[in-house]
Amino acid sequence: MINFAIIGTGSAAKYHIEELLRNSNTNPVIIYSEDIKRARDLAENFNISYADKIKDIISESIHAFDISTYNSNHFKYGEIGLLNNKHIILEKPACINIDELNRLVSLQKEKKLITLVNFQRRYHQNFLKLKENFYNNKYGKLISGHTEVIVPRKEGYYDERKGTIKYAGGGSLIYAGIHELDQLCQLFSFDRVTGFKDNLTHNVEVEDTVALVLIDSPKKYLHTFFVTTSDIACEEVIRHLFNFSNYEVILDQFHIFEKRKVEEAPKSLIKRVKEAISPKQAKIEKMKRGTYADILNEFVQAYNSGNTETISNIKNSVYTHEIIFNFYQGKKKVNLLGKKEKCLTRQDAMKNKVTELAYYPEAIWIEPTNICNFKCVNCPQAYDFKVEKGFMDFSLYKKIIDEISSFKKEPKISLHYLGESLLHSKIVDFVDYASSRGLKIGFNSNVSIMTEELFRALIKAGLKKIVISLNETTEEEYEKNQAGGKFEQTCKNIKMMVRVKHGMKSDILLRINTLGNSNRENENKKQKLRQMFGNSIDYKTYLYHGWGGSVFNEVKDIKNIEVCNFIFAALVVMWKGKVLPCTRDGKCELIIGDSNNQGLLDVWNSNVVQEYRRLHLDGQWEKLPKPCQKCSHIVSSYGNSDSRLNG
Repeated sequence: MINFAIIGTGSAAKYHIEELLRNSNTNPVIIYSEDIKRARDLAENFNISYADKIKDIISESIHAFDISTYNSNHFKYGEIGLLNNKHIILEKPACINIDELNRLVSLQKEKKLITLVNFQRRYHQNFLKLKENFYNNKYGKLISGHTEVIVPRKEGYYDERKGTIKYAGGGSLIYAGIHELDQLCQLFSFDRVTGFKDNLTHNVEVEDTVALVLIDSPKKYLHTFFVTTSDIACEEVIRHLFNFSNYEVILDQFHIFEKRKVEEAPKSLIKRVKEAISPKQAKIEKMKRGTYADILNEFVQAYNSGNTETISNIKNSVYTHEIIFNFYQGKKKVNLLGKKEKCLTRQDAMKNKVTELAYYPEAIWIEPTNICNFKCVNCPQAYDFKVEKGFMDFSLYKKIIDEISSFKKEPKISLHYLGESLLHSKIVDFVDYASSRGLKIGFNSNVSIMTEELFRALIKAGLKKIVISLNETTEEEYEKNQAGGKFEQTCKNIKMMVRVKHGMKSDILLRINTLGNSNRENENKKQKLRQMFGNSIDYKTYLYHGWGGSVFNEVKDIKNIEVCNFIFAALVVMWKGKVLPCTRDGKCELIIGDSNNQGLLDVWNSNVVQEYRRLHLDGQWEKLPKPCQKCSHIVSSYGNSDSRLNG
């Protein structure tokens, strides 16, 4: 159970306590506020303790702070919490100036503690749909966009603290528009901001109305942003409007509306939106808009997995804060160093020579076991293989899968590395658990011990792909080069799998991977295999590689060297939890972390991995580890292609 101290007594604190009580993994145990009476009243309401001294909330029994005070106190209590080794959930904004923000980011990095900012609209299901379609270019070229946040507030909304720069840091942009601005910051790299702020009806120090022009120079894109809490307006409106070359798109609090421009619509899109939203539907859809409960679920997953690199991590919130701070200070240029999302793909990172990656691993190999019943001529197992052997513990596997399931983008997951995965007694449970977490699983196998009962169980557990290692097309060559296997039995098992797949009407992908010394040899093998097993199986071929020099030395000279894409895309978790940066380290020498006590994302951007990336990007081949120097994967003539990541 994760014990929370609640700091603050406003309406947000009350709501947070309710959610902490609903979550089976969290427990609000004490409330602290500088206003002792309010702390006591709120504590009595929920039958929990209250504190009148800071020392009472920094005890070892408290694991985390939930901070919902006035904006000016967010930094104060965030710093106290981190210095006393407490995980943090901060209401937005995290603080009210850039120096405070940098201090919290620095402390979080030093202490390796979970520090989330409550930017809950990042979890809005329809925003995530829009974001995916945007990055996949479904809508076409972006032409223009506008955001309007109109939330009328009566006189008195800005009280003696909320209405001042000292306590609040700002007005309508922070209190009403920050979530929508943060959503835009997940899509764009605005490097210029300008606009005006004013008071239309509220006689306070902070503004009640802001109009911004946000410019993303690399994309040559301009976005207008309007927010007001003035009660001149009589109806609440919160929505983004985007004009693409192929679509018009509107995202409001509850819905996403898409209209293809080729369609002849009798009504305007905005009119259709208004007609579609009824109070009943809004109530149903409200649960999908992104709430504090989503932030709390992310916190629990991070706490259980040891992963501090989360969606709402304070480091991933710097850019949104910088835009706000720059606007209030009259600075028009935005420091894009605060926006890790600038390089959102491997290609961008390699092109811009970025070593700390903002995106998630594209592919992760998890090794159930490194024990194998074959000794193939192309495998390190057949040579001087001195790596400790064993089977992955199911509890470690669950920890790894739980972390991966929290990723914003699902990687390709392969349940194999240097062993035969079917030898693990819990292989069906492995597949079933990953499927229950919403992940797609596949693995490579020699299928020599595959039975019909086992194959059916794997399909029912949710296995999506099985890649069969079959490098030869004759009995003599197979049993010579894949020693330990029986050609006739393997072929019989493959045909059984095809039959069962059709009988169960399964969509599982069956593929045969084969290796050869030349493309011509591989093409001949592929044709023979297709004659043997038909068109219900996919076929893929590769050239032999030397496993980073553990089978043979692949690099003769360094004239045709190029940057390795594995180290910008992949992780390998071995059976005991140690982590490698790629699948070509046949002797398992490049240990970069340990998933027993580290989150995968902590390993992903660790200092040692970033140094490997830097050496690759700078072309310092002679300083690379020996497995990298001997690996054909960095030789352009060999084929350093994405197919090796996706095979």
